[in-house]
Amino acid sequence: MKTVIEQIKSIIKESLKEIGGKYRIESENIQIEVEIPKEKKYGDYSTPIALKLGKSLKTNPLNIAKDLLDALNKNNKNFFKKIELIPPGFINFFISKEFLIQELVKIFNKKENYGKTDKNTSEKIIIEFVSANPTGPLNVVNARAASVGDAITNLFKFRGKNVYKEYYINDTGTQVFLLGKSVFYRIKQLLGENVNLPEDCYQGEYLIDIAKEILNNKNFYNEILKLTENEKINRLSEYTIKKIVKTHKEDLKLFNVEFDNWFSEKKLRESNALNECYKLLKEKDVIYKKEGKVFFKATLFGDEKDRVIIRADGTPTYFFVDIAYHLNKYRRGFTKIIDLWGPDHDGYIPRMKGAIKALGFNENSFMVLIVQQVNLIEKSQKIQMSKRAGKFVLMRELIEDIGKDAARFFFIHRSLNSHLDFDMELARKQSEENPVYYVQYAYARICSIFTQAKEKGIEFLQDPEKINLELLAENQEEMDLIKRLIDLPDTIKEASEKFQPSLLTNYLLSVSALFHKFYTEHRVLSDNKDITQARLFLVECTRIILKIAFDLIGISALERM
Repeated sequence: MKTVIEQIKSIIKESLKEIGGKYRIESENIQIEVEIPKEKKYGDYSTPIALKLGKSLKTNPLNIAKDLLDALNKNNKNFFKKIELIPPGFINFFISKEFLIQELVKIFNKKENYGKTDKNTSEKIIIEFVSANPTGPLNVVNARAASVGDAITNLFKFRGKNVYKEYYINDTGTQVFLLGKSVFYRIKQLLGENVNLPEDCYQGEYLIDIAKEILNNKNFYNEILKLTENEKINRLSEYTIKKIVKTHKEDLKLFNVEFDNWFSEKKLRESNALNECYKLLKEKDVIYKKEGKVFFKATLFGDEKDRVIIRADGTPTYFFVDIAYHLNKYRRGFTKIIDLWGPDHDGYIPRMKGAIKALGFNENSFMVLIVQQVNLIEKSQKIQMSKRAGKFVLMRELIEDIGKDAARFFFIHRSLNSHLDFDMELARKQSEENPVYYVQYAYARICSIFTQAKEKGIEFLQDPEKINLELLAENQEEMDLIKRLIDLPDTIKEASEKFQPSLLTNYLLSVSALFHKFYTEHRVLSDNKDITQARLFLVECTRIILKIAFDLIGISALERM
């Protein structure tokens, strides 16, 4: 279905065709802008198209606007109550009550599908997020990436996109060896040996628990006793990685995040993928050897220097493995690749984009979204975190403390490229100060209204044709609420295109505020049966809209609070 703004753009486009001959306007190629004015006096929607055309055609925009206004009034079809021209060429639209009621009926009839776009399989998107090194439990930084990545995926699916979620497991390499080494020393300590944990090892106490588990697993422990020290460490690495990845999956499931695929770096290396990638880069003449190393000609693609892909000892760099992994994504048929990375990887983007282009793919088919850091604030103090030192707040601890809903809402509420100061005390509050409580309370209040109606013997008719909907939008609170409800499809579209699910949390807060105001000012259940039915209809439409937005950001629609 078309959003409200898309419908307005269609009317503008149709009207431009009618005046196109006079001004030589090629309406098919014009990008029409429609926005919501900040002040109500300038209408519900506005377009600066006449100003834009005046500049490009070197014509007085006011003349274009006047002719366009005449054509718009002709094509209005009761969509607008009023269309006005504001010099030097802005055209403002005031939505009609008739249109508002038509949209309310659409919400009621389409329910959870209101605003949903038909599936389009022409583009196959893969979005990779979280992908935390499996050297420790998931923490709050990973939780933010999980919340944002999952919400973006939900938005894409709602907009009809064919999207696939993937988690990349770094289950091989130096860090994985150090993980096994850390467990190896923890076992020694548990057996009473007077040894200190080397500085390069992981210090977290979670590894003590894994070491205890290994000692209790007699078959496995007896098996590794026969091995050399390096072989022991490698086997301990494999065991620990499997254990930690299992907890990652469990923690993410608690957070309502599940992936379509968990992709193993180790399996990628064991396949022929790296050799195939090397061969392709060589065919493209974008690599060279120097001082025993192999370099990628990154400077050809705008990077500050060429990058090593094969070290002097013949081992591949992380960058080269990453190139091979992304080549694998394209070869699996994905046409759009989206990665969510942490801020420490910001400088990594140009070389990766260069590699994509060097492989022969459109660099615009690959994009990186940077998810900024999280600062947990407790009693106005920042909680210090360090993964290597084992000092961090776990995702599971956060969920157990404040709940999945509060955590997801707070992580999504700031734009992903902004640093987030996460106020733990606010997230715990069971009051309207807490934004997630505030929006969930709006939904619970709606459920309560229907419970009260049932107790009073009022049966909601649930048929738009049997309800006098003309009684709605007779006051400012109803009018404002309805206008905001029908904004949802446009909000979803914008949030999807800008990769900003925070637009949805802001939308939820504004709908909730308007609903609470409407509820405070006007009785839903009254002695007037017709008004009661009309307002129950509006309340039900509000419930539908809230539920759609809740599902998209992954929080619960609570019927009682």
